[in-house]
Amino acid sequence: MKNDYTKLQHRQKEEVIEQQAEAIRQEGREFPTTEAALRCDAAQIEVPPEVESRLAESIQKEQADKPERATPWWKRLFL
Repeated sequence: MKNDYTKLQHRQKEEVIEQQAEAIRQEGREFPTTEAALRCDAAQIEVPPEVESRLAESIQKEQADKPERATPWWKRLFL
């Protein structure tokens, strides 16, 4: 029973995604810049929680691995 329910949910999600894609294709939008197209696309797509958490972890790791900048010689001299 649960398997049928998940299949139904999956099928419904696919239908919604197909409808959204069809609506976008019919609109035929044009964007002045690549950045505008990416912003529009990002606003319409929901990032999966798994991807979002991995991205946050990656950013934290990158910031932790980044060495602190040494004080420039001229600041050390005058301060």
